Formats: sequence, structure tokens, C-alpha cells
Amino acid sequence: MNNRKHRIVSSADAGMPVGKYLKTRLNFSQAQIRSLKFCENGICVNGVRARVTQLLQDGDILELCLKDPSRSSGHLEAAGHPLEILYEDADLIAVWKRAGMIVHPAHGHYRDTMANYLRAYFLEKQEDAQICSIGRLDRDTSGVMVFAKNRIAAARLWEQREKGIFVKEYLALAEGSYPREDFLRMRTIDAPIGPVPSEKNKMCVTPSGKRAVTHFQAVDMSREDIERIFEPEADLEKSGEEIFVPEADLEKGGEEIFVPEADLEKAGGKIFALEADLEKGGERAFAPEAGLGKTRQKAEQKTENITVLRLRLETGRTHQIRVHMAYTGHPLVGDSLYGNGEEGQYARLCAWKAVLLQPFTGREIEIRGKNIMEYE
Repeated sequence: MNNRKHRIVSSADAGMPVGKYLKTRLNFSQAQIRSLKFCENGICVNGVRARVTQLLQDGDILELCLKDPSRSSGHLEAAGHPLEILYEDADLIAVWKRAGMIVHPAHGHYRDTMANYLRAYFLEKQEDAQICSIGRLDRDTSGVMVFAKNRIAAARLWEQREKGIFVKEYLALAEGSYPREDFLRMRTIDAPIGPVPSEKNKMCVTPSGKRAVTHFQAVDMSREDIERIFEPEADLEKSGEEIFVPEADLEKGGEEIFVPEADLEKAGGKIFALEADLEKGGERAFAPEAGLGKTRQKAEQKTENITVLRLRLETGRTHQIRVHMAYTGHPLVGDSLYGNGEEGQYARLCAWKAVLLQPFTGREIEIRGKNIMEYE
């Protein structure tokens, strides 16, 4: 069971107090150890409840209860639905989320979410797993979703996210062409994002928003490559050729893509010069309360002129990639909210890869999606 962790004590650890063993061998924090102490049968040795001061012996079986009583998944209604499982072990599961699928139950969606499907999956396996999503994906975004099965795994995976250890990489189709330098290394968009006044569920770049940082790199691919790689059943592993330009070091290779002519904090209708346009003398106007996420030079955009992008997020704002790409004049293909997509279409964006550490063993796990991009 996922909510009970077993460990056999070795001769090297004989004589060590339970509390010290938990801290030094299993990397439990003091807060986590305290929570185990006050949980019914939270710490057991050889099937008997134990104190943290108890001395362990060679061959003892240490058993821990990892279930969080305050976060039971019992309230979720189970709904059978095929799941595309990319990875699973005793502490986490990674599944592929299709565009349009909702992760957690919400108004009008109580049985058709990823959480409902996982609940049914675990019940069928007779597995007492909690369902703790690590991060989220917008409804319109497809990609890898990671769920922890117990509270300790969840806490450790969230800590990895905060430290930049657990990272996701996205692929997207953006309208328009990019300058050659954007193909050579990662570039950075650092522009704050906040809600559009009086418009529900829509965001925009605005000085009053929260800091949002997106790293991206254009990928040199032909139209034929795009159609082949972004087919629903295409497998990136079998693409037959290298897709990405060699990866640049984000710490050294990233640089700001916007060069402000005035302090952003003081912007009223300030002008930002896109670095790629500076050499050509071009400027792009930034009107925080006027543009409100609308695509610039919309009439000039041609949907047949498409660029593939790989992206990483340093922050996690709502619709961040979609807002940032529209703000730079390159909305995502199919994006009806921020670009030129028609009603009912989905933005061509997917979280195709996740890299993380197994929360208890520390082993690096790389999870790649099988369906790289979904076309409706």
C-alpha cells in the first residue's frame, strides 16, 4: 500500500533511535516526524507502535503511515476512463492529459476529470492512494501530469519544484517567424502578468501583475517535420532525427528579450523594443490597459508561417506561455482567447517532458509524453 512505507534496518544502523533514523536515513523533517508521532500507528517497529526514542535493531522492520487524514480522496467519485500512464511507482504516478480535460472536479464537472479517473484506477487496483497533483495544466493544454500518492511524496515533489529540480519542458506552435538568434540559444521573457479587468479567466501583461518569466527557444523544423512530429500519435523517441538545437545553459544563456525605454513600474503607455527588432529599428508599443492580451499586428500574422518552440517556466502564472507569446506578437496556433484561433480550438501547447527525483530514493526520473501534440 502506498500510504505505508516499510524499511528493513541494516546492521550498520543498529542502535540508532527511530527519530534519528528517520531524519538521517529517510530525510524526514522534524515537522514530518512530529506528524507521524501523532498519527495512529504512524511509526511501528515489527508491527508494534514505537516511540522516536526507541533503539532499532538489525533486521527490524520499520513501518510508517504516510496517509494524511486531512487530505482523503474518498470524496472523489470514481469514474472509469482509459488512462495513458507514462510512469508509476509506489509513491507517484504520471499520466498524459489530453487537451480539454479538467484535472480536478469543478462546477459542472464532477465525474469527468483526471482526479475521477485516477480514483477509479486506484480502487480497481485496491490501492489506498491519495491523489495529490504536483502543479497544474490549463484545461486547453495537453501534457505530462504528475500526482503524488502520499503526503510525504507530495511535500518532497513540491519542494523540488520550488528549488527548480522538478522541471517541465513544453512544446508549442507559434505564429510567425523568429530571428536566427532565437534558434541558437534560450531567450527570456520577463513581463508581469495579471487579470484583465472585467474579463473572466483572461490574463494580460500589466505592470500591476505578478512577475512572470518564460524561457524559450525556436526550433528549426521544416513544414513537413512540423506536420509529422505534431501528429497525435507521433512518438518523439521515433522521430528519426535530432529535433532540438543543443541545449543552452539557462543560467548563462538566457537574456532579457524586452529592453524597456522606461521603468515598467511607471509605465502608462510605455514602449518596449523587442530585441530582435532593435537592429531593424522597429518598436512595439506596450499599452497595459489597452492591449489586454490582444495579438499585435493581427492582420499581418499568417497562420501558415509557423515556428516550433520549446519552453520552460521559471514562474507559474495562469496562461503564462499563451499570454507571453501573444504579447511578443507570436500567439500560439489555435489559441482563440489570445490569438487567431477559432472558437472551440485549443492552443497548440503541451508539457511534453518532466524531470524529477524519486521522492524517497533520489533517483532521477525523466518522463516523456507519447502524444507530442494534439490536433483536433
